[in-house]
Amino acid sequence: MTRFNPVTPQVLEALKNIVGTDNISTAQAEIDLHAQDAGFHPAHPAEVVVWGITAQHL
Repeated sequence: MTRFNPVTPQVLEALKNIVGTDNISTAQAEIDLHAQDAGFHPAHPAEVVVWGITAQHL
């Protein structure tokens, strides 16, 4: 299984600079909402949810 580094305050700040403060969330409700999809793989909650607005964000 792939292991990832935790999201640090520096990473959060960099993400905010890219997509804007309104397009990022660490709220548990948002994380729970986006933790799974229609696929058959088990859910894995993220540490942060980011909404890309432009193609460059994605």
